[in-house]
Amino acid sequence: MDRETIICIILIIFMICLIFKMTCKCGNGNRFSVDVDQGPVMCNPNLPEQLCPGGKSCPQCGNPSCLCATPGPPGPPSPPPHPPSTLKCGADPCGEKNCADALDACVAVCADSTPSMQCLDCVNNQANKDCCCCIGQRAGFNCSYVCVNPCDKSPPPPSGGIPKIGMNIDNTTNQNFMTLPNSGDWYDDITIPGQTDKKVKMVRVFASGEYNQNWKQIINWCVNNNIYIFLGIYIRGPQDCNSIKSRIDYLSSQYLQNKRNFDKYVVAISVGNECERELGATESISRITCGIEYCRYLIASHPPGLPNKPVTTTFDAGLVNEKNKLRDDFSQLIPRLDFISCNLYPWFAEVKIENALETLKAMIAKIRKVMNATEQLKNKELWLTETGWAWTGNDNSTQDKAKQYYTDVIKLFTKDTFTLKGDLTKYQTPNKLFYFAYNDAGNEHFGLEQTYS
Repeated sequence: MDRETIICIILIIFMICLIFKMTCKCGNGNRFSVDVDQGPVMCNPNLPEQLCPGGKSCPQCGNPSCLCATPGPPGPPSPPPHPPSTLKCGADPCGEKNCADALDACVAVCADSTPSMQCLDCVNNQANKDCCCCIGQRAGFNCSYVCVNPCDKSPPPPSGGIPKIGMNIDNTTNQNFMTLPNSGDWYDDITIPGQTDKKVKMVRVFASGEYNQNWKQIINWCVNNNIYIFLGIYIRGPQDCNSIKSRIDYLSSQYLQNKRNFDKYVVAISVGNECERELGATESISRITCGIEYCRYLIASHPPGLPNKPVTTTFDAGLVNEKNKLRDDFSQLIPRLDFISCNLYPWFAEVKIENALETLKAMIAKIRKVMNATEQLKNKELWLTETGWAWTGNDNSTQDKAKQYYTDVIKLFTKDTFTLKGDLTKYQTPNKLFYFAYNDAGNEHFGLEQTYS
């Protein structure tokens, strides 16, 4: 073989290699291949392998930089470019993560505010090994990006952590606490346990805003301004299970739009407030059970539809009957409750203000005795979610009397235990107190704003 022939063969081999080097194949399974590199491509998997026009660069991560030439019907349209990944998974101190972890931390919010798994897509970016959580625009859905870095170390909560004492607020309360007459402080010269200032740092609300937007505004303002919140699902009137679920879905839609702050500042969820008084035991059990089970379903979903917080319902003083036994409806609900939440009002017992604090302590002690004697309850927390004193309405209601009850109750909750007159037994103070209320609510004149006006 002469020299010219050898050179010619070498040039031919070189040209063949060059052609194969520039070849981008789009084949079955929506994959591309260039040498040993492979990845997904938006092509019709039913067509034979083809070359990308010009043999330039090849599609990657569902983001084709060139379209495959397709004889016959065109393939599906290319998706919009994925946003750049900001999720740096796999590096210390986060530990090893992968795309499945990011999926749990990423949620979709559709145009109709309905959470939908159809909006959710998670793509592993092969180029930089980040977890790229992507919510694409799918047919019929107009989705926005709501992604949370699963490796992110959230900043610590406000100094002192979750407070022991909070405030009930009505939907008429101005959502911005800093514009209230007392600048969002507790009233009077009192000491709040665990706090070095007098700011109200925890509140309780009764609804999520499905029928009154003030609730929604208050909730979002609180979680965006470092105020812890005890959420409520309102159950009243002719509601069936589906109606209750729709109210919980409304709360879920708020959560999905502000997941990071809700996860940080929501302390618990109560399904209903004193339902038995209006609905009766049978109906209240049915509706509360429906709501609690649906909350737990959303909490356990992937991605979650509610923050992973304790769930309960709120009772009145009658949860323990005159025989010092648990009320029947309460007994049936015990397995579903993460803690016990109740409202206690010496004012409704028509006692004099001089005996009000001792009456409240006796009410708490009565519940504590039953809880300590009940296997399923003795390790659960007790939250006093409402107590207060009306400043007007009858001879037992004045601003001075309301102030006295308020300061006496706050002082009681600076201690971990208390005793009763003639009884040396030490009873544990409820784990949380939510005073009622920041301002008057309708015909209920318990508002501190009015008491101190």
